[in-house]
Amino acid sequence: MLLLVGCAPAGEAFRVTLETTANRAETCFVVELRDRSGLVLGESRFARSEDQTSYEVAVVRQKFPTDVTLAARALIGPDCATATKPNGVVTLDTSFVPARVIDVTLSLTEGDDDGDGFVSTLKGGLDCNDTDTTISPGERERCFGTVDFDCNGLVACADPACLGMSCGGQPTRLRFVTVPSELRVNECGAVSVELQDGSGRTTSPSPNARLVPTGPFTFFSDPQCLTSVTDVALATTTTFSIRTATPGTATLVVSSRDLMSDTRDITVSTSLPAALHFANAPVMAAAGQCSGALELELLDSAGTPTVSQGPMSIALGADAGGVFGLYGDPACAQPVTLLQLDAGTGRNTFHFAGQRAGTFTIGATEPTLLGTQQSELITPGPVATVVVTPPPGALAVSACSAAFTVDARDSFGNVVVPQQLTVTADAGVSVFTGVTCGTPGTSDRFAVVATEESSFTLTITADGASTTVPVIVRRPPPPGGTWRWPLSIVTGARPPDGGYQGYTMLAAFDSRSAVDAGLLNAAQSDLRVLFWDGAGWREIDRVVESPNTNNTRVRFASQSDLPANTTDLRYSFFSGPFDGGTALRDPHVVYLFADDFEEGTLGRWNIRSGAWTRATDGAHGGTAALKYGPEGNADRVIEIKPALAENDVMFEAWWFTSNTGNTDFGQMVRLAPSVTTAWETNLQDNGGWNIAGLNNGAWTQLVGRRGMPTVNTWMRVAVAVSSNEVRVFKDGVQLVPQTGVSPLTPLASGSVGFRKHDLGGSVWIDDVTVRRYTDPEPNVSVGVPFLSP
Repeated sequence: MLLLVGCAPAGEAFRVTLETTANRAETCFVVELRDRSGLVLGESRFARSEDQTSYEVAVVRQKFPTDVTLAARALIGPDCATATKPNGVVTLDTSFVPARVIDVTLSLTEGDDDGDGFVSTLKGGLDCNDTDTTISPGERERCFGTVDFDCNGLVACADPACLGMSCGGQPTRLRFVTVPSELRVNECGAVSVELQDGSGRTTSPSPNARLVPTGPFTFFSDPQCLTSVTDVALATTTTFSIRTATPGTATLVVSSRDLMSDTRDITVSTSLPAALHFANAPVMAAAGQCSGALELELLDSAGTPTVSQGPMSIALGADAGGVFGLYGDPACAQPVTLLQLDAGTGRNTFHFAGQRAGTFTIGATEPTLLGTQQSELITPGPVATVVVTPPPGALAVSACSAAFTVDARDSFGNVVVPQQLTVTADAGVSVFTGVTCGTPGTSDRFAVVATEESSFTLTITADGASTTVPVIVRRPPPPGGTWRWPLSIVTGARPPDGGYQGYTMLAAFDSRSAVDAGLLNAAQSDLRVLFWDGAGWREIDRVVESPNTNNTRVRFASQSDLPANTTDLRYSFFSGPFDGGTALRDPHVVYLFADDFEEGTLGRWNIRSGAWTRATDGAHGGTAALKYGPEGNADRVIEIKPALAENDVMFEAWWFTSNTGNTDFGQMVRLAPSVTTAWETNLQDNGGWNIAGLNNGAWTQLVGRRGMPTVNTWMRVAVAVSSNEVRVFKDGVQLVPQTGVSPLTPLASGSVGFRKHDLGGSVWIDDVTVRRYTDPEPNVSVGVPFLSP
């Protein structure tokens, strides 16, 4: 659009942008050019285009002054040519600039605060109340009240629009038009209130007047009772809604400032039941115990508790497993499947009891109502039994075991998580939470570490209930050790003089069964004795007697001293491939002294006197033996070399004699050096063996002869001395005396040897051993063989 286009200096113009909004009520716009006194110099009028919010007008300078005013007016009328009613104006003082086109914006977007399309009188329009959409130049006059609705300055009957009509006057009171006389609890009810003047005519309210309802109700602005309010805008006819949850007679009051209020009594009756509902939170009961009360109630369609009009039977059910029941009493003695809801209350309680722990669902149904269900819980009862599953096999010394699992259950078999779990173990055994052995403590999965090989018992207590678990702890086997027989050495109350270090232990077992089972070879060459020295297994020498029999005897030397009355578990038999070498079996290590006379000389002997020889004309186990005879009366002595200085020993040898009629041959212990002072047993002719004492050659019999000897037969004879007690054994059976004896003159420690006094024939001696001795001797028991862990 162009405004006042004509001859003008080149480029001197305004490019005017007129801005407005889409919801305006004007018919057309006028853009004017004025001088600074307000005289209109020219204008451009154009119609408002629907939904267009921006217009452009070019204003070119002709002979107009430099300083001018631009104005934009909005007009309302039947059409743009005849529109005269103002609907907003905006002006801007500005100046032409030589050789320039100036951009100017005139905005008609403000002045309509209530959004009814009409600009307020303060902003150049005709809207006399820009806060109320019911009041504007576009409204029709209402012929009552005191409000000028069409903004023409005339009110009610004074307005020509009300000629011939009945007009209301000044509002004075409120009157209920619609109000329910009866409601049910939680039912939504509609209320309408009319505003009247003093003559009872309907009239209009003052601007911004509010209606305030009061009473035992909740008030809503909508007919569905969704949006709660405390008051509503007062109109000629005002509507709102009410609802209450309280039955009885309720008084509804409506009031407004400077107006007379109105009152109505409304009868509120109970609502109709629509659904069942559990009034309590989920219930928990221990297995076998009666639960607390579960309460059923009735709800109306709004979800509010209501009552029944008469007795109502509710069917109960549950999906609990095991032994279970529903009961009508708190002792769970009266089973119930139908629960009666009391008339007038709509409530009743019941209980449950069961034995299987877990979550389950209880449901309640009635044909005319929406049913309900709720999850309940049966917890395990007190711990009644504790079962512990240990890891299979034996535990390894100083290693973290696999898991011990604890299974605690109540008297009904339900798994219980104990509140207090303890594990009691022997000294040297540590208990750890979990199976990494990193955190000391106890859990339902625990592990142990034992620092010594042993058999012990764990005691596991869960909430007062206990059980025990036997545990075997074994050391790791030596390389190649396949089968193992654990040995248990138990010492007596009297250690030998010199202690148990080097004591020759004797372990007897049934090797024949082991051979038959494939655990050993028949010669027992793969049987080894090993000692645990704290760092590992160490093989020690052993002597095997009577292999592949049910009474195989294995001898080995103690590797350390032992206290009295103690148990040593550090020794074991092993069999297996090992390294392919030969088992250690030096008898000189097993005994204090040993000689089988197979070495070719008598280098292990000191001949004090006589013709003692190594002979091959008789032997017990090999090819040679020690021999003397025949010779008449004469003392001849031979002793072991080097000589011993021991108090408590067992001196054992195999004897073979060709004549007993005139034989006097002795086996001596505590033999003093250089002189013939000792205790001895003598074979004296056919009368058998005695116990005698020699004091520098002076002979005294202490215990008389016993046991008929046999010529040309090998006999095993042993003399044992412990403290001041001397015993004689023949073929492993105590012969002289039948009980211990204490000689009158104790002898000092010494060596061992043989004394010949008289021989009508010859005597052969073979397989001589000397070992430390005490009475009672240590007991060595051989355990059941097992595959090494």
